[in-house]
Amino acid sequence: GDAALVHLLCDQGAQADAVSTNGGITPLMLAFAGGHIDCVRMLITHGADPTRPDGRGDPAIFYGAKHPVAMHVAKNLKGLDLANIKNAAGETLLFAAARERDGRNAILYLCEMAGLDVNAKADSTGETALHSAVRTNDIDVIKALMAKGANPQAPSNAGQTPVGMKGSTHSALMLKCARESNPAQLERMTRPDASNAARIDMAQVRHFTVAFTLPNIMLYIGAHLPAYIGILALMGSAVGFTLVAKFALSQKGRSLATAGWFSGALTFGSYVLVTRVFPIFEQYHENGKAITTAWWIVTACMYISYVRAVLADPGAVQSTAEMRKTIIEAVAKEGEAAVKREHYDMTTLVRKPLRSKHCSKTHFTVCRFDHYCVWTGNAIGGGNHRPFVHYCAFQTVSQILVAITTLNTLWYYGPQHHKVEVSGFMGTMDWMFTPPDNTLVTYFLVFYNSFVFLFVSTVVLSQLWYATRNVTSNEVWFATRYSWMFQLGSRAYSMYDKGVWANLKDFFWTGDLCAVNFTVPKMNEHLATVTRQYAAKVKSQQAGRYGNAGGGPGDVPTAIGSAEEPASATSVANSDASWQSEQDGSGDPSSPASQQELNELQMLVPKEKYDEVKTLQQMLQQMIGGAAEPTVPAHVTDAAERESLLRKVKAMHRHYQAAARQAGSPTAKSD
Repeated sequence: GDAALVHLLCDQGAQADAVSTNGGITPLMLAFAGGHIDCVRMLITHGADPTRPDGRGDPAIFYGAKHPVAMHVAKNLKGLDLANIKNAAGETLLFAAARERDGRNAILYLCEMAGLDVNAKADSTGETALHSAVRTNDIDVIKALMAKGANPQAPSNAGQTPVGMKGSTHSALMLKCARESNPAQLERMTRPDASNAARIDMAQVRHFTVAFTLPNIMLYIGAHLPAYIGILALMGSAVGFTLVAKFALSQKGRSLATAGWFSGALTFGSYVLVTRVFPIFEQYHENGKAITTAWWIVTACMYISYVRAVLADPGAVQSTAEMRKTIIEAVAKEGEAAVKREHYDMTTLVRKPLRSKHCSKTHFTVCRFDHYCVWTGNAIGGGNHRPFVHYCAFQTVSQILVAITTLNTLWYYGPQHHKVEVSGFMGTMDWMFTPPDNTLVTYFLVFYNSFVFLFVSTVVLSQLWYATRNVTSNEVWFATRYSWMFQLGSRAYSMYDKGVWANLKDFFWTGDLCAVNFTVPKMNEHLATVTRQYAAKVKSQQAGRYGNAGGGPGDVPTAIGSAEEPASATSVANSDASWQSEQDGSGDPSSPASQQELNELQMLVPKEKYDEVKTLQQMLQQMIGGAAEPTVPAHVTDAAERESLLRKVKAMHRHYQAAARQAGSPTAKSD
């Protein structure tokens, strides 16, 4: 929503509470439905009524039942008692929130901050909000109601209880929560569980089952048909996987369809190996038994790692009552500015730690988010990144062993075993393309193994490469978004990078991949060395390019830098300090913005950033000279850009003063 445009229209005489002819919809209802907080505030300020009903008798605020901040804004501006607002059916806002998927936070807000009775009954039906939640079948909504004391055996006017409703798949959980008397244990039981293991429902089971069996059936039938038809079956199976992946990605939440297809293909391949390839290979190869035994061990490890990656919690950040209260009140007061400044995730009502990201498929903020994986039907984050990499590594080794056994069997041992008279290539082709005995091996293992090996080996190599640098795929792809990332040349670096071996040790053994922190680390010695080496390299290149034998920064011409030389670690340290100062109002004294560093910065920043650096340098010189408020150059006309420059230069000046004090200088101006 565009609050500024709403303000303009209302000032020009537009009716804030105008009613459409289609269902009695008002602008405020649309703003509530979209969770547009600033628009809700603007419309109510101009006279819109949050209790005005639509054509069905639902008040406008019911449209915001999924958005606790929007409801809180209306509550504060109008002094509403949310517990007494009902629709035409005599239902409270809690019913509307329970009917919404992802309505957990709204339910918690209404119970914790608005004082609604979790067991209040609808005037017309006698049902409670838990009845509505069971129909929605959102486990997190049900858990939220149970956490606040919902009665799973409360009967409606028709005598129906939530646990006795048709299609209720969480009756055991509701009864267990109702019997729990320990508040701490109840809190643990009703906490959202981001793992697939805890969230599998019948739809997920159906998707997995169909996708698991379909490729096996197609390939098995194709393997017993003439060669040209079998190849079509193989191609159809590959196209089918693409369609399944597209279906899974089109789902609102995560889907196990792709995991089913992938598991089915792996299972079918294993069946082919064990029944068709291994008996011949072990008979003729001198180390056949050892190689097949190694395959069994590696493949077992692969399946274990795969199941762990699929079912595990990817590292979801959990909200608390105190955190929710802080976020709701701050955003209701300040609007989007608070969201951007404090890095709030408004879907899960958590403050996002560094390296985390909201996953639109799992609907959780995931620690150390790497990517959403269609193979696993799960996000890959701090909680399951290790088993995912283990799985990729084991599968790569497994595919190498498959290639060794299959190609040897197809080329040498198969024709020998079946006593094919023609030797060499023609003999192999004659054996492979004679149905029905051996086309199964040909169609599946040769083509599938080649494809999977190339794909998985690429993934595992990239994951290991990222692990040596202590970065994630998400951080590399979107490095410019994050304050803890910077680039030297074409490579993205993380402020968490400690060196290759320390990074590998952190990733595979000692590191807490789900650590929650909000402060960008200081530049360590490893990164300082990397930065100095890169600076020396750039200076050398500049000296050769411009004929500057000394390579001094003062001799660098205005048109410096290049598109392939992005911002340096120095510039990132400054931006990190600005981010930190936004968080707590203080700078990081460990990153002095001295004149020498600014000169080095000129050598490293890309061409499009040079003007900003020069402007910041000039403004910093004003403050070093004693100016309390530096003058922003007249050519900077955008208000937001001017404010950003002032904020940055003040943070830089604080660092400069801190460094001067640490060096024993009597005043900041004596340098």
